[in-house]
Amino acid sequence: MVKNLSQLKKALKNGTRYEVVEHFVHPKYTGQVRQATYVGTDVMYSRSVDDDSINTLNGGHGIKTDFGKASDWTFCGGVCQLWDSRRYRPVMTIRVLED
Repeated sequence: MVKNLSQLKKALKNGTRYEVVEHFVHPKYTGQVRQATYVGTDVMYSRSVDDDSINTLNGGHGIKTDFGKASDWTFCGGVCQLWDSRRYRPVMTIRVLED
């Protein structure tokens, strides 16, 4: 179970799947299962396992997600929530799927 940003980055290796539990900025992504295509120290790219339209973005890497600061994240029961620290609102909630 992921408890902090460091553990999240380690859990999200290339090929790892995760579920977008809720997306507050783009609600159409809520419920989507994605697969990490590139994970760096400050950014992650992911592709949808169902929606081919986003898979061609960024040279085929998919959607880009900046990790931001550890203080931009909350963790509870394996659910990870990214917050927009400038607007004090949630951006998205994800859960890493076990293989």
